[in-house]
Amino acid sequence: MQAKMKIVVITSGSQLLLPIMERIVARPELCLVGIALDRETDRKRAPFVRRLRSVLKYRGPMGLVQALVRKLGATRRAEPGSPVSGGIEKFARDHGIPLHVTGNIHEEHSLAFLRERNADIGLVVGARLLHKSVFQIPRMGCINVHQGIIPDYRGGGSVFWPLFNGEKELGVSVHKVVARVDSGALYVQKRIPLVYDYARHGDSYPSFLREVSPVLDRLAVEAVMEALVGIAQGTIEAKPVNLQKGNRYRRPTWWERRALRRRIRERYGPGKR
Repeated sequence: MQAKMKIVVITSGSQLLLPIMERIVARPELCLVGIALDRETDRKRAPFVRRLRSVLKYRGPMGLVQALVRKLGATRRAEPGSPVSGGIEKFARDHGIPLHVTGNIHEEHSLAFLRERNADIGLVVGARLLHKSVFQIPRMGCINVHQGIIPDYRGGGSVFWPLFNGEKELGVSVHKVVARVDSGALYVQKRIPLVYDYARHGDSYPSFLREVSPVLDRLAVEAVMEALVGIAQGTIEAKPVNLQKGNRYRRPTWWERRALRRRIRERYGPGKR
């Protein structure tokens, strides 16, 4: 009888993770041997002026005014716990899976946990950028699920930028983790048509995003499971991607979001296709 493929999960919390883990524990060829939950508490708070510039860049003038009003009227209070991380912790308890909670996945005690798991492969879902010291620990390295089509749309804004650029498809990709963002060899990619209903959404990108995100989430879960089962059964191999094609994108600014509204009206508005 073939041995089960041992998987260790590395995450900072993602709504995708629970449905993925539920499917992993139900598969006879897979074994979830550990979960590393990185709360990223080591990140230093940026200086106040830099934070204001970031608010202006990504949320615009009105967002800056709102942030200042909240700052002036704020009182210190404890932040509530994350429902996502709480669900991960409960899942680990219910299934007897070792859970490591850390503020920085790159610290030695976190690396020791990963080494102790002796995993065949690491599954990265919603985590920070990882150093080689982390993603090279599992015997076959790590795989990551990216909600975007690689190599065309690496990095952030993987729904925003295809819509901005007038693409015909959206998708998800499961790829090997390497030092460069979303640049590793591709195991599985799934695509759906990008169909914008102007009558439903008008020029509102957030409205479109609320509709398409659950579809992409389901697609991502399917892609991860297809990759894991294929790797465990030896029926799938990673294919290199052409990094000369496509770009690495970042979070869109407030001005870029305004430009998208104009493009949506021009492309999909009344009297358009």
